[in-house]
Amino acid sequence: MKNKKLYNYLPNLIISLFLAFLFLALSLLFAADNIFFEPTTYTNSMHKIKIEDTAFQEIQTYCEQQYAYTGVEADTLKKSINKTDVSNAIYSYVEDTFSYILGKKSELPEFKADFTLLEKNISNDYTKWAKKEGVEYTQELEDIKQKTIKNVEQAIESDIDVMLLSHVNKPNGISTKLKDLLVLARKIRIALIATAVILIGVMATVNRKHISGLLYW
Repeated sequence: MKNKKLYNYLPNLIISLFLAFLFLALSLLFAADNIFFEPTTYTNSMHKIKIEDTAFQEIQTYCEQQYAYTGVEADTLKKSINKTDVSNAIYSYVEDTFSYILGKKSELPEFKADFTLLEKNISNDYTKWAKKEGVEYTQELEDIKQKTIKNVEQAIESDIDVMLLSHVNKPNGISTKLKDLLVLARKIRIALIATAVILIGVMATVNRKHISGLLYW
């Protein structure tokens, strides 16, 4: 069988190599959007290992251990927190973070944990304690209560933040830098696609007299 002659070998080879690198870069950029920064990539894995159960158990353990330094009964905290709220807070924070990075949301994500019941129950505990002990409810006691509430909420938020996203969701922090980087990556992706189209056009022009050879490359 007679070998088919390859025309314009060197220019076709050079263009093909450039196109190969372009398509590799485009694959990585598309992966960044659709895999690396896709929240379901992480939330699906979290569901599989039941991360919400682990976080809820850690919160329950904290509730039992904190009495010594807050004076708040464990039952007061336990009845203020349920697994559904913990699960919702975990996943919404992860999803909101990646939505921000992907440019779907303009504001930095915040925890959506509702501590209304927690604050109410702790306040009731302090009020009952003051009445029981015959202690006047002073501003000093109110300040102690507010500090206790703040410490408890921070501890619970720490358990909810299973991916430690609070460390990246700071003004001008990592999530903001990733968001800006992704915007740049999308612009680069458009430029690469345009470049690839131009190179394919150049290759077609080079092979205009032997267009069947274009399929080889």
